[in-house]
Amino acid sequence: FDDDRFARALDRARARIEAVRRDSAPEPGPHRWLERFAVECFGRITIIPVDTVQWIEAQDYYVQIHAGGKEHLLRESLRNLETRLDPRRFARVHRSAIVNVGCVKQLRRRTHGEYALLLEDGTELKLSRTHRDQLQLLLGMR
Repeated sequence: FDDDRFARALDRARARIEAVRRDSAPEPGPHRWLERFAVECFGRITIIPVDTVQWIEAQDYYVQIHAGGKEHLLRESLRNLETRLDPRRFARVHRSAIVNVGCVKQLRRRTHGEYALLLEDGTELKLSRTHRDQLQLLLGMR
């Protein structure tokens, strides 16, 4: 092949890449946060409104959603899920947990600057020092 043929092939490849980028570009406008989860279990899909979620914990390649006194398993990483939740309502409190800030009832001091969170349903979670400042901001403590 010659230089002219190579240049034409390169132009076609660039045009295809540009078309894919243009077609997959996000819609302009405000960021839309996740409003509900669709969890499949035993051939049924259960819809869980995000408002009912108290907290979410990592379970290997899954997350366990605690909502309305029930637990639901969803195949998604905690890290990916965190990016889809409204950061004004949900906060990472530990490397393996995200909490609905509206469900936090109490913070309890532990040793070495660590805290435990008490949720409205009685669940106690560890609050790591790494995530403490962000949670306190969301709770209006700073």
